[in-house]
Amino acid sequence: MPKHLLHLLSQLQHSGRSRTAGFSMVLVILIALAVLLGGVMLIARVSFGQLGSAYQSQGREAREAAEIGMARIIAELNRERNRRLLVNAPIVNNQDRTYLESSTNQGQLRSVCTLSLPNLANTFPSTNLKAEQTLDAQRRYQLISISQPTSSSQTQASSPYAKNSGFTVSVGYDPSGTASPAQNPPTSQPPLAGELTLTVRGTAYRNGVLVASSTLTRTLEVVPKCCRGSLGGYREAFGNDNRACANSLGFGLVGGAAENDTGVITVQSTSSDIVDGYGNNIEFVYCVATTNCSANINTNVGTLVNVVDIDMPDVKTAANTTCDKAVVGATLPAACNINLDDNSIGVGGTLTLTTPVDASWPTNFRNVCSASTPSGASLPLTTCSINQLDFGKPNRTLKVNSIGGPMRMHFPNSQAGGNTKTVDQRSGGGFLHVNSANPGEVPTKITDFTLFGCQSCTPEQLVDLGQGGGAALRFFAYFPHGAIEIGGSSGYAGVIWTDKVKANGNVTMTIPGSGLGDVLDLMGMGGTTPSVKPPLVDYVLRATRSLQFF
Repeated sequence: MPKHLLHLLSQLQHSGRSRTAGFSMVLVILIALAVLLGGVMLIARVSFGQLGSAYQSQGREAREAAEIGMARIIAELNRERNRRLLVNAPIVNNQDRTYLESSTNQGQLRSVCTLSLPNLANTFPSTNLKAEQTLDAQRRYQLISISQPTSSSQTQASSPYAKNSGFTVSVGYDPSGTASPAQNPPTSQPPLAGELTLTVRGTAYRNGVLVASSTLTRTLEVVPKCCRGSLGGYREAFGNDNRACANSLGFGLVGGAAENDTGVITVQSTSSDIVDGYGNNIEFVYCVATTNCSANINTNVGTLVNVVDIDMPDVKTAANTTCDKAVVGATLPAACNINLDDNSIGVGGTLTLTTPVDASWPTNFRNVCSASTPSGASLPLTTCSINQLDFGKPNRTLKVNSIGGPMRMHFPNSQAGGNTKTVDQRSGGGFLHVNSANPGEVPTKITDFTLFGCQSCTPEQLVDLGQGGGAALRFFAYFPHGAIEIGGSSGYAGVIWTDKVKANGNVTMTIPGSGLGDVLDLMGMGGTTPSVKPPLVDYVLRATRSLQFF
């Protein structure tokens, strides 16, 4: 019995040691597993952190690429030569650089403020505007779209080249002069900014493999402004610059005024000049056309032609319609055709007309001229309605002294004969505009003597101007359907708007800044409250209206 108990105790003792050893082994294994799991988790955390950091860095690079691309595109479109694209977004969105930069499309897409055609090469090296552009080895950007609502576009997608369709980005004008141009009259335009929406995608690459992308959409204001001026607009809607929106001196000589792509500007002589009032060369003059104008200015003149598709203002309404066929019928009184042979002046003689018209004037001019005082004017306006004016003999001068008020000659009709001239100055003849009350008899304003042709007539009116000396022109001549010739060694000082203008001989054309200002005021385009749509308008992108990243 004692032996048996000793055996049992011995078994129990051996059994306890085995359980302790097994428990210790399990504990060691659990501890090892915990350490291993902790290490794995630590490694994973570090790896995921590194991976997240890498993704974050790549995403940031993609976003930076989108922002850089957006900034570059905005800066490119805001360059003077590209600003007309801001109101032609449908064309920009669907065409390539070859189309946008072609001289064939200059009438629609070239800025009216510069001779330079659109050029987007700095931002878009390839012709495809929507190709990816490389910033560096790891970042690229891509223009996805450029759009604008029809209501803010100069053109409409359905008719992208119609200059009169949907133009509501406007510096503003009001024919009635009221403070509410949107309602009174209906033909007015309030000052309005438009908008342009750009969508640009930025991408990040590693070893040529796309690793991240980000898309930025930004809507900006398109604000109208004047050429080479700061922001202004009707009643200073956008800023306090009150200069007229056609203050470029080149607007002092305009061809193509019929607005039917028949414009011609020809200056053939190497000794001719087109200068400002200080004798400085004028960089360019204007021709109104949708595509190209027939321009031929000798390279030695140093002046080029800017082809623009704009709306020209109407001629001023005549207060006197004595010789207007549209009013009095096709059969005109004989008095409507004036010939200086009837005025007892010899070859080389001068006939002086001192305003206003009165009994001292010769009968042939009294028959077709009358005086009236417009509302608010201090001096009467003399208005003449003439079918034809013929100087009769060479070297005659018609001198207009505007001391008693301005004078306007209206020529409302075209002539049936193929070579019959509306104004024929003969060889060496010309006009002389003076104001005897001023030093040197210099006119107070060149618009104190103006010539207006027909607003719409066929065939074109043939007009001789400036066949005499340099002082023979100090006035404004506007013949929308006219063909004006200036010849010999004559001079021209003033403003001419017409369809065709040809200078034959050594002609010096002078466009004084003050004279152009006079014309803009007369035609309702001056100051901060224009009464007609300003024809030369520039644009600029500014404040962001909305921005979205995704």
